[in-house]
Amino acid sequence: MALKDGGPPIFKPITIPYKGEKERYYSYCATHRIAKFGQQRLVINYSQADLSGRPVFYISNRLTWQAPGITRIRRHRWPVEVYHEVVAGPHDAASACPLCGLTAQGNEQ
Repeated sequence: MALKDGGPPIFKPITIPYKGEKERYYSYCATHRIAKFGQQRLVINYSQADLSGRPVFYISNRLTWQAPGITRIRRHRWPVEVYHEVVAGPHDAASACPLCGLTAQGNEQ
């Protein structure tokens, strides 16, 4: 685990439920001031204990929430948000949805 000057670990293990399973992350969570956004809660998660691999960053305005709560909410919401970006996202009036074939006016192409 990453240590800061021999102090306590900066990244702490957390476990969240997801689709009937338990997922383990190594998480940093603290409140920071971010330019133009003010105080925000920053969570950085790694899936490996040695902090290898790609980190996942979350920023929240819920300043009292801890890493497990922010991670759990984002983990459950992410697939829904990606779906809405891809399928229900902005389409111009003439283009059809890639899944259902409907245009913005509701006509099939």
